[in-house]
Amino acid sequence: MIEKFLKDAMEYANEWKNSYMQELEVKNQEVIQKCISNIDSRIQIPWPDEEAVEVEVYHARESEINNHKKIFEKHIRSITLKNNTNNTLFKNTIKEFREVLANYSKIMQEHLKNSVLNVAELQKAIQEVKQVHSKMTKQT
Repeated sequence: MIEKFLKDAMEYANEWKNSYMQELEVKNQEVIQKCISNIDSRIQIPWPDEEAVEVEVYHARESEINNHKKIFEKHIRSITLKNNTNNTLFKNTIKEFREVLANYSKIMQEHLKNSVLNVAELQKAIQEVKQVHSKMTKQT
């Protein structure tokens, strides 16, 4: 009877040991899986996916480049407009200068034809030259 009791006790101890070992094995696998997932998540933090880098960096940089292009195009349009306006003003100034020069030339030829110049005529000619000069300086 003692032998049977010892044998039953040993069987119970072996069964308990086996079930405990199985529980430990399951818990061990769970801990291992938890550690692996933790390590994987830590690895991904310093080295993110290529797609994530492309989305974060490339799209942000693409947006900056597009904004720069828009600003550059706006600048080119404004410079072109100013250049066209300045060209028009310059052509008008040249045209007016030629008219003033032709008028001055006619006035001088008339004065030379009359060759008899008195002081009043000289003062009048000086005034006309001053007026032409002031018009030219105002336009430039």
